[in-house]
Amino acid sequence: VEGTPRGTALWLQAQMALSSGRIDFSQPRYDQSTYWGRVRHFFEITDPRTILSSDLELDGAKTLLQQYRAGQEPSGTTEEQLWRAKVLYDSAFHPQTGEKNFLLGRMSCQVPANMLITGAMMTWYKSNTAAIILQVVNQTFNATANYTNRNASSHITNDMLAQAYILATLCSVSVAVGLNKLIARSATLSKGMIGRFVPLTAIIVAAQCINIPFNACMCICVC
Repeated sequence: VEGTPRGTALWLQAQMALSSGRIDFSQPRYDQSTYWGRVRHFFEITDPRTILSSDLELDGAKTLLQQYRAGQEPSGTTEEQLWRAKVLYDSAFHPQTGEKNFLLGRMSCQVPANMLITGAMMTWYKSNTAAIILQVVNQTFNATANYTNRNASSHITNDMLAQAYILATLCSVSVAVGLNKLIARSATLSKGMIGRFVPLTAIIVAAQCINIPFNACMCICVC
């Protein structure tokens, strides 16, 4: 509808399709022009409970959606079953290629995995060895998620992604170890809580100084 915000327009389009008796799964289930609509939408995408779904459940969800789009869904299939299948499909399959994503790269794995990594960083923050290992683990996890959820039609190569990963890892490790040594030299700082924030500072610096600018440059270069 002309003059209608895009989020609302998409939601209205989905509702019109639903009123005709068929669900338009190309549109969001919730109104994206409202805050709670966006919250519910992204909670379903990142819901960590979907990690526990078996391959049989995921493949069954994909099959059910394919059958529904072809108008051949099993008799008695409910709307709730269809939306549940959509949630499972979106949690595990790439939207462009239709391939099943690697478990650690799925959006539903982001919350629990990041909680474990961040918790470990803030627990063993005084050890340079632990700092190096955990920064490498964190950047590897980020690279895995970025690769898994990449735009399949993009011209960004694996070499470009590898360069971004290496630069971000070197940056985060250097900042973490450097700040740890700096804090260790100060009797006041070494006794306080500030050391626990060193790993997070290293992540922020790597993201702001390496990942974001480098990815922006890559996007400009390939356009």
